[in-house]
Amino acid sequence: MADIFNSYAELASVHPEGDSYKKTVKDRDSVVCIVAPHAGKIEPYTSEISKEIAKDDYGLYLFEGCLNYVNKALHITSHNFDEPRALELVQKSRVVLGVHGRADNGDKDTIYLGGLDEELMCLIATRLREKNFESQIGGHQFPARNPNNICNRGSSDMGAQIEVPRALRDKFRKDGKLLDSFTRAIRKSIEDKLTV
Repeated sequence: MADIFNSYAELASVHPEGDSYKKTVKDRDSVVCIVAPHAGKIEPYTSEISKEIAKDDYGLYLFEGCLNYVNKALHITSHNFDEPRALELVQKSRVVLGVHGRADNGDKDTIYLGGLDEELMCLIATRLREKNFESQIGGHQFPARNPNNICNRGSSDMGAQIEVPRALRDKFRKDGKLLDSFTRAIRKSIEDKLTV
């Protein structure tokens, strides 16, 4: 399904904030920001994954769809996602990670990695492999190479994006230990990035 809106202003002119969606902005004075622009019921369980990665340490931005019938309409492609509070938080951050959910499409396990921060993607792939998660850099439909992608709009002009398949998100929902293993791997890769 193609996006209905090409910017946040277009979306907000039809769906003002409130019943349809809500925004969570946690500025924790960190150089790291975790952003989920399709959270809530748009790409289910990306809110919870993002919160677990951010903990109380990293900045956090969530754009969460709240109503079943309108959620697909609330999807703004990441390189068009320009909600002002998201941009403000992201632009203050040196390391930005976008958290997304994808359809399984015959692959229920592989986490697609994208973005302009090649180093961070490689660190994430390494740490995920150590925890027995599968990932793939490139060769998929979510490369996140557009400089306007919300993950690439931090102070370093590059970031990373993870696309977690629906089946794996459902496993995380049911298995807190599996989610913890995943989020520890992601956090460790961010810590590695900060020390390079």
